[in-house]
Amino acid sequence: MPEVSLVDALVASMIRAQGIDCSQPVGEHTFESSPAREAATMRAVAALRRAFALAVGDALGKKWRMHFASWLCAARASENSLEIVPSPSALANERELLSKLTKAGASASERRQASSRLARAANEARAAIALATNARRERVFVRRVEVARARTKVVLTCGGVEVEVNERHFERLREMFEKRSGRDLSGDAFVNAAYCVLARYSSMQGGHHKAGNMQASAPPRAFDAMRVKFGVDFELFASPMNAYLGRFCSANVDTDRAFGSEGSAFDFMPSEGSYEANPPFDEGVMAAMAAHLERTLASSAKPLSFCVIVPRWIDSPAWLRLAKSVYCTSNTTLEAKEHAFVSGGAHTRKDQLTASAAATSFLTLQNKAGSKKWPASDEAIAAIRAGFALPEKHIDRACDAAAQRGKRPHETLKAPIAAAKKAAKTESGKYSAGFFRDE
Repeated sequence: MPEVSLVDALVASMIRAQGIDCSQPVGEHTFESSPAREAATMRAVAALRRAFALAVGDALGKKWRMHFASWLCAARASENSLEIVPSPSALANERELLSKLTKAGASASERRQASSRLARAANEARAAIALATNARRERVFVRRVEVARARTKVVLTCGGVEVEVNERHFERLREMFEKRSGRDLSGDAFVNAAYCVLARYSSMQGGHHKAGNMQASAPPRAFDAMRVKFGVDFELFASPMNAYLGRFCSANVDTDRAFGSEGSAFDFMPSEGSYEANPPFDEGVMAAMAAHLERTLASSAKPLSFCVIVPRWIDSPAWLRLAKSVYCTSNTTLEAKEHAFVSGGAHTRKDQLTASAAATSFLTLQNKAGSKKWPASDEAIAAIRAGFALPEKHIDRACDAAAQRGKRPHETLKAPIAAAKKAAKTESGKYSAGFFRDE
């Protein structure tokens, strides 16, 4: 039996003191969410973010906030836990951050010092969450704020900690909540659940308004193409804020269940059907997903198909496993700056779509029956490309930015028609599974 740390024991005792039902295990740490706990977590994550900036911010450069969100995701995935703040065991196994520091030129002593500072800050954050969880229940207050261009945001506050969401996303959450419950529960029950889910995903992304890279999703037109061409009707890695198809799995069963989540993708093992899988762009999560999808495909002879969206990290073991899989029936490259995602923070922002700064891979993993029912034809792949294509306003914006820098637009951004011609030269961007196999 693994050793239980003092902080973990304190967290467990605080949870029991509240009479929370922990009978349904989810990973090693199981708890029911509450606004007070989520508010405390947001405060703790903010403190941890400041410590992260002091410890490694200079070494990682101006994108340190993105690295902070990645660090939280990697630590969480390593433990299959609902806890946001890493535990000592997760930090002990953290290698990606140390690798980044090494590449940035940090010495061995500097890396050790950074690890020690982060471990101490994480322990303090976990203790602060545990203590706040035992405090009296805090009420959630709601107000609406008018912003630019006749847009309205809903601001929810608990214990002085605010979360915000676009009004239309807030009303969509209400619809999902009422659909799940089967009746109108628009009072405190809904407001509390909405605060919990918004605060949880804010904490997961590092608690910063510029965060969201780890929760980006495919554009609506891409989902429509997957639904028409591949029969996709279920998302494996979504959230209540960005789920498009209505049926989805998500990372936080405790906060998301109230909005229709069917649990963790890693506990979901269908025998037939077609699914979209767009995991957080983290090596550990992607590797676990690749293994899970292969096990699922191997377990059924019924038509089964997965449309997988991952970064094109050709040296990544997880990417190579997907590309070399015996179940991989197509592998399409979406070039950098030629396709878009819905931002993970779209529920708080005006701009919903964000041009991708890096190349993305769209792969289909299918068993034999699945490939016959939903073939990855040239026509189907062309529809996927069109679904991910940049809207005209993004192209115009990029061209204007290029002109201001004294460059020709094509030096910064290839026109969609040129990208289509390039794709046609490589079988519409589709590669056979055998292309990546060792001969």
